[in-house]
Amino acid sequence: MFACVAAMCLSACDTGSDQQEIQAATSPDGLVKARIVEEGFGATVSDVSSVQLLVRDRDPGEVLRADRVQALTLRWRDPRTLDIEMACGRIYRFSNFATVMDKDGKLLYRVNISLKTALPCPADQ
Repeated sequence: MFACVAAMCLSACDTGSDQQEIQAATSPDGLVKARIVEEGFGATVSDVSSVQLLVRDRDPGEVLRADRVQALTLRWRDPRTLDIEMACGRIYRFSNFATVMDKDGKLLYRVNISLKTALPCPADQ
């Protein structure tokens, strides 16, 4: 009985977040789409920004998650190197690589990811 009630509560819960794609850039070979997604939770919580990689519109893999982000941008240096730049922010998750698989799950290649940041954000932000 408890499991049923808990499942109903979890399925009825709404996180109250609103996701919006801010920027997208496709790799020069056209296989990978990098995108910046901003997720807002309301006035009392900082917006969360993430960088996601999509391969042929499959579920995105998140390579960066941060809040209080300023001036986040993406640029493909070449088909296997993605540059992420941000003025500042609090980084919760970052991966400096991602693997690109084909539809059969075989490794095609690895994407190297660089992250460049300026000075830390001012403490009052």
